[in-house]
Amino acid sequence: MRMTTKLTVRVPMVALAGVLGAFALVACGGDAEPGGKVGGGLSSGAQGGTTGSGAKGSGGTSGTIVIGQGGTSSSTGGTGSSTGGSSATSGSGGSGGQCAKVVSDSSKIDVALLFMVDISGSMNCPIPELMPACTVQPRQHYDDTRWTEMKPALDGFFDSFKAGDGFWAGISFFSRHDSCSAADYEKPDAEIAELPAAATALKTAVDKQMPSGYTPTVPSLQGALNHATAWATAHTDQNVVVVYATDGYPQGCSGGDNTIDNAALAAQAAFAGAHQIRTYVLGVGPNLADLDTIAAKGGTDKAAFIDTGQNVTEQLKTKFDEIRSAVAVDCQYTVPQPPAGQTFSGNVNVQYTSGSNDVVIPFNDSAGQCDEGWQYNADQTEIVLCGSTCDEIKAAGGKVQMFFSCEPTVKVGDPR
Repeated sequence: MRMTTKLTVRVPMVALAGVLGAFALVACGGDAEPGGKVGGGLSSGAQGGTTGSGAKGSGGTSGTIVIGQGGTSSSTGGTGSSTGGSSATSGSGGSGGQCAKVVSDSSKIDVALLFMVDISGSMNCPIPELMPACTVQPRQHYDDTRWTEMKPALDGFFDSFKAGDGFWAGISFFSRHDSCSAADYEKPDAEIAELPAAATALKTAVDKQMPSGYTPTVPSLQGALNHATAWATAHTDQNVVVVYATDGYPQGCSGGDNTIDNAALAAQAAFAGAHQIRTYVLGVGPNLADLDTIAAKGGTDKAAFIDTGQNVTEQLKTKFDEIRSAVAVDCQYTVPQPPAGQTFSGNVNVQYTSGSNDVVIPFNDSAGQCDEGWQYNADQTEIVLCGSTCDEIKAAGGKVQMFFSCEPTVKVGDPR
């Protein structure tokens, strides 16, 4: 995700959610004609700049905000549709190269959580844990089981959101009649929808489940990732992640494909894809350390584990909240919509404002891990603050602004 100093950004019509921070969009004077002539830049083509003593330059390109050199006059001239002022008297440029602002409210990105939850027979294993550990459906009935502890934790999590939190959720379960087809796990029992309104449907889906069967890890995870990818494609204003909760290793499915390594490859492919779908893994039970492999390949480092010898419901609530904090993208912002009928082109700078202090956040053109500064997402519809920069701004609070301006893009390592 590299960016040259003269990056051109063509911004799609991005849906905006609740307001987080205001982005200021700044447009300078217009295109330079041969010989140094400059026309009006922020324009629909209906009005040029004033005519100066020199030859006339071209007017603002219709439907485009072009970043160029500002003029020395802020006055506007005639109503010609294609003529602008000379470089000394361009219209919308403003004195000394200053830029005319167009301010647009934007938002942090919403988060969509797709849960894929284990309802294999071993979820009927008792709490506290048996010794040796229970790994298959027990013959005896127990009142307190992994599943009876999971249900209230899920219900409480879905009930914990408020309107405007920017979270969506859907839920699926496995095994479905011991199916080993990913297609059977692509349609959620409760489709992804915005919380808190979605909580009722999510809890209803949870209440209908009765654990039984094997553990088709690979097809269930692949099905969840397929649906998450499709959802992300249709909802480009959301950050979509999969939360995969299981109490055991792969069991069932012939052919030898249902393995931890193949599940990890599926998670890796989704994370490496255009939408960077992350997989959070939750292990409910003992001896599940190999689940770390899936989490690591899925972009979340390590699995979270529940000690089934302790209070399982409370541990689950804590882990769900940790996942919520991890995916809350306070440092990821939609690129605002341009004014009607216009697009943006030119240099880009991002600035952080707290109180009376304005700090330029440098662009990070590293192709590897982004530890400071900011970058675009893959399709340049979002600004993402990196590592330590994100942590500092989240801790301090304040406003982030993005400038399409005359100034060259400031990069990490540039003198400032």
